[in-house]
Order: sequence, then structure tokens, then C-alpha cells
Amino acid sequence: MQVIKSAGDKIDYEADLAKALADAGLVNECLPEVLSTKQDFFKKAAPFITKEIVVATNNSSLLPSQMTPDVSYPENFLAMHFANMIWQENLCEIMPSMLTAPGTTEKAKDYALKMGMCPIVMNKEHAGYLLNSLLIPFLNVA
Repeated sequence: MQVIKSAGDKIDYEADLAKALADAGLVNECLPEVLSTKQDFFKKAAPFITKEIVVATNNSSLLPSQMTPDVSYPENFLAMHFANMIWQENLCEIMPSMLTAPGTTEKAKDYALKMGMCPIVMNKEHAGYLLNSLLIPFLNVA
């Protein structure tokens, strides 16, 4: 729990989207897994996203290619899905789309490592990613 408490001290909160994205290196959207909600966010954020920013979606079922029409720079966009109980299971699934530049995937891996995560790069889009592709059949059998 100490890790969680100390993490809060490192977070700055900003309600103004332009200010929040002004000096960003990574923008990771973590909205509910409703495609229209995520698409709406990317459309609103588009005027403030520069070519230098890595933009990610955090979800476990939607594919990055479903959102690329709504992002400013598809070559800088991918998915970064964090496992449940992130403080114990420090996995980060990284899933680029066919439009994601290889350098963007490498930057995402670097960000994940700096966060203390273990990045797993998916080389192909796959609904359910790795963790849910293993978990769902297990739960169905149980």
C-alpha cells in the first residue's frame, strides 16, 4: 500500500485538456471500453496532440485499428493494456496496429519499463490480447 500512497504524490491533475497535453511524451487514455467514448476522446484531444507524443489506449478487448481514424498521428498510436492488480502483476501488453511505426512500439516499451512494468509486445492485433486470451477459456471451463 505504501507504493500506492507514494504514487499519488507524483501525479499532477489537470482538467484543461490543452494544458494537460502541453508537455506530454505519452498520453494513455483509460476510459471505459466503449468504442464511441474512446473515439470521442481522441477527436477532442486531436488539436493538442503533436507528432512527438506517443498516444495509447488502455483496454483489453478493443483493437487499436478501431480507433486509428480518430487519432492525430496513427503512426504514433497503439494499445498499452495494464494487467489487473497492476501493483502486483506488473504486465503491460503493447499492441501496435498495422499503421504504428516501429519506433513508437519501442518508445512504448521504454515507457513501460520506466514505470516498472514488464512489457509484452503483441506482433499482431488480437482481440483479448494475451492475458484475456488465456484467462477467458480458463474461466469458461471452470
